[in-house]
Amino acid sequence: MDRRQGRRRGTSRPRGYAHIRDVAEAHILAQGVFIVHEPPDSGTLVSHPNVVDVRWGDGYAGLRTPLDEPFARTAIATLRSAFPDMVLIPAFGGSLPIAPISDVLNVPFVIVPLVNHDNNEHAVNENLRLKNLWDGIEAYAVLLTGLDWTPPRHALAPPSH
Repeated sequence: MDRRQGRRRGTSRPRGYAHIRDVAEAHILAQGVFIVHEPPDSGTLVSHPNVVDVRWGDGYAGLRTPLDEPFARTAIATLRSAFPDMVLIPAFGGSLPIAPISDVLNVPFVIVPLVNHDNNEHAVNENLRLKNLWDGIEAYAVLLTGLDWTPPRHALAPPSH
């Protein structure tokens, strides 16, 4: 099973990349903004009241480890021993480069965030409640002491693409 859902085998570009680019640019245009893909010259800036320079790069694919995957089930059970009411979120946004790391190591990833839901991450007034910090320390302690850290046999084997 390819747990890198949303990605074609053998490529780092997610499925639908061109579609996402097209939809995003159509939305920008609908706001009355003129799009350029390089620094605008003075003529462009004079001709258009609203100009945005949009650059599209290769990026990297997302990664989703199914919650019923053995490592995920074990991590969930281990965390539930300390946090019986914890909330599971099967997917969330962000740009963590874990897919390339997972490809190289050939192991699943489970992310255990410790921030509060309204933390304004990477924005004005970014914050972390102390209770979340202490809970996060406890969660990682539970994981580090409660999981079997013996590498699986397939770890570090070349990825199958």
